Amino acid sequence: MNEMYRKRPNSLGTIASSISTPDIVNPNIQFEDLPTPVGKPPYHLSLSQILTTEEINRIHESGAISFHIVGDTGGTKKPENQKIVEMAMEYDFKHKDKTKIPSFFYHLGDVIYKFGEASQYYSQFYEPYQYYPAPIFAIPGNKDGSIRKSGSNIVLDYDKSKNNGKTHTNDNNNKSISNPANLATVNTSTTNKTLSDKSKNNGKNSNNNKSIPGNPDTINKIEPYKVPSLKAFMDNFCAKTQHIGPDAEDVNRSTMIQPNVYWTLEAPFLNIVGLYSNVPDGGEIRDPQFNWFVEELKNAPTDKALIVCVHHTPFAVDDKRSGSEYILNRLDSAFQISDRIPDIIFAGHVHNYQRFTRTFDGREIPYLVAGMGGHWDLNYMQKHQDDTAIEVPYKVPDREDLILENYCDNRHGFMRIQVTSKKIIGKFFAASRSHESWRKPSKKLDEFELDLQKHKIK
Repeated sequence: MNEMYRKRPNSLGTIASSISTPDIVNPNIQFEDLPTPVGKPPYHLSLSQILTTEEINRIHESGAISFHIVGDTGGTKKPENQKIVEMAMEYDFKHKDKTKIPSFFYHLGDVIYKFGEASQYYSQFYEPYQYYPAPIFAIPGNKDGSIRKSGSNIVLDYDKSKNNGKTHTNDNNNKSISNPANLATVNTSTTNKTLSDKSKNNGKNSNNNKSIPGNPDTINKIEPYKVPSLKAFMDNFCAKTQHIGPDAEDVNRSTMIQPNVYWTLEAPFLNIVGLYSNVPDGGEIRDPQFNWFVEELKNAPTDKALIVCVHHTPFAVDDKRSGSEYILNRLDSAFQISDRIPDIIFAGHVHNYQRFTRTFDGREIPYLVAGMGGHWDLNYMQKHQDDTAIEVPYKVPDREDLILENYCDNRHGFMRIQVTSKKIIGKFFAASRSHESWRKPSKKLDEFELDLQKHKIK
């Protein structure tokens, strides 16, 4: 049997900004069916539904809106990194210049590692952001949508009748999937066997079954189900109402009411179109979502900044993942069909900071990789064949239209974006390392300004 392993993006000896889907297909990371939207098409949410009228009026009067944006935060193994970044983000709310105070935080996905579990939302989301003083929106990342293939992600559906036996479809090529209600997660490394074969226990329910909270007397009649992909994300970011959900435990942060896993945020001076690129390597956006995206581009206001966010990045020159040629082609096709080009594109997935300028149809478009939000595994950049580091600005060799303007691969951090009717100003701030003072102010390592009329960057 041939050895099977992941090859680094520059394994052919040249620096690569985007690569095709790997030839090796991993059965554990396949496309997962999307959940039923809680809102109605075209899946818009206005910031005025979240902030007060007074807060919205202040944004209009100031002539600018600011927000934080970063992804890949899930604090596993070394959760202090995520907490340090959050503390640095909080510091932004002390600005004397009110136009620089963020109105919200937009998360670029991979909120929860590794399988989007509800049991991890407290430690990886609610507890780290319990003092973050603004709303938090999100698109899912591949980790949020992943499903553990072992038995430890089995759940019990105590009352299937509440779903009335219905199935739903959403971007699943009309493939129906069940949507069980009232799911209770249990560890079934031992209990799953007792559900399927009572005879080995002489017809009696085992102690394992009795230990399940709320276990009805009819436990032997209950069938096991896999937790649907993105169930916990839907519960916490796409709830029907804002309320303190069970995953928040003792943290007073309410659920968000996003209408779908792909959706558009309407705010003063900007619209943010958020895509869900699913679980597979390189991402996957099927036709229902793609067609929605085309219509969003067509119908987006021309007097506001148009921002597109997707988890899998089209460009990256790190040595672990690189960019996704598939996502790049999918975005470009939508731009061509809609005859509309976004002003700026944000992505995550790669765990560092990278800023590119792409020349496209006479415009300069910033492409940002902002996956340095706190997950422990920072990704180093590719190097030249002589093992020297990339110096910026750097003309990427595999493309004629792309320049790497700046990067940071050795620190976590975040971005603060400010948008007016005339420009977008972006800044990247690096946070302290865990052995440094956690309260040390973040350091600005990069800044750019995009002219929304001339479509030029300075």
